Amino acid sequence: MLKLSNKLRLLSLTIVALSTFLFGCVSKGTFQEQMIKNKTLAEQLEIEKKKNKELQSELQDKQYIIGNINSEYTNAQTNIENLKNELSKTEQTLDYEKNMMDQKENNYKKEKAKMKAEFEKNYKKLQDRMDKQNQIINELKDLVRQSAKETEMKEKEIQKSSKTYNELIGNLQKEINDGSIKISQLKNRLTVEIIDKILFASGSVEIKPKGREVLNKVSEVLKNVKEHTIRIEGHTDDLSIGGALKNRFPTNWELSASRATQVARYLVDQGIEPEELEPVGLSKFRPVADNDTPEGRQQNRRIEIILFPKNIQQLADTISGN
Repeated sequence: MLKLSNKLRLLSLTIVALSTFLFGCVSKGTFQEQMIKNKTLAEQLEIEKKKNKELQSELQDKQYIIGNINSEYTNAQTNIENLKNELSKTEQTLDYEKNMMDQKENNYKKEKAKMKAEFEKNYKKLQDRMDKQNQIINELKDLVRQSAKETEMKEKEIQKSSKTYNELIGNLQKEINDGSIKISQLKNRLTVEIIDKILFASGSVEIKPKGREVLNKVSEVLKNVKEHTIRIEGHTDDLSIGGALKNRFPTNWELSASRATQVARYLVDQGIEPEELEPVGLSKFRPVADNDTPEGRQQNRRIEIILFPKNIQQLADTISGN
C-alpha cells in the first residue's frame, strides 16, 4: 500500500510539472525553481523508497517472527491439549488406583475384623480347654492324693488282715489240717471257706455243735476286726431240692440264703456287730469244683466268710466319679 501511494504521488507531481510547462507561461527562474523542487521531491521519493524497502524488509521479518510465534503458539496449543489428555488419563489412573486402594483397605479391614473375631473365638476355646485341663489336672492331683491316702489305708488294712489271717490260722489249725476249712488272703481280702458238713446236716439250716465250735473260734478273732465288712456267702451244688425240703426251700437260692443268714445270726450272738455283716445266698452259680463228682459237689456246698475293708466301695465310687 505504501509503495503504490508513493507512485501515485510522483505521478501527480510529474503531471503538474508538465501541465505547467505546456500550458502555462512561466519565467525561466520559476521553471528552475520548479525543477529544483522536483529534484528535491525525487530525492525525498528515493528516501521514502529506501525507507519503504526497509519497512518492507522489517515487515517481512516481523511476519516471519509472527509466523514463528503462530507456529510456536499452535505447537504450544497442541502440547497443552496433549498435556490435558495426559492429565486426564493420569487423573483417571489415580482415581482407579485410589478406588483400588480404598477397596483393598476395606477388604483389609474386613479381613482384620474377621481374623480378630476368629482369634477371639479360638482364644476363648483354648482358654476353656485350658480351664478344663487345669480342672482335670486338679482332679487328678486330688485323685493322686486320695490314692496315696487309700494306698496307705490299704497297707494298714493289709497289715490288719495279715494279723487277722495269722490269728485265724492259729485258732483253726486243726480244722485246716483235716481239710474242713480253707483260709486264703489276697491283698486286703481275707476268705474263710467252711464246708457245709461241719456246719449243717444234709438239707438242714440248723448249725451243728461242731459248726458252733468253729464259728466260736472265728468270732473270737472277728470281734477285734474293725472297719471291715464281713460278707457271709451261702453256696450249694447243682442238685435240685427234693422231697419234703422242697416245700421249705423251693430252690437252692432259698437254702443258700437261709444258711448264710443262720451263720450271720450266730455271729451276732457271739458279739459281732450286725451292721458289719452281709449274709447273701449265691445258690449253685459260684462253683469251685466240678459238680459231676460227689467230691466236687461237696466242695461246692460251703459257707464263705469274707473280710474286706469298708472303704473299698468308697474308693470305687471315687474312681468312677460317683
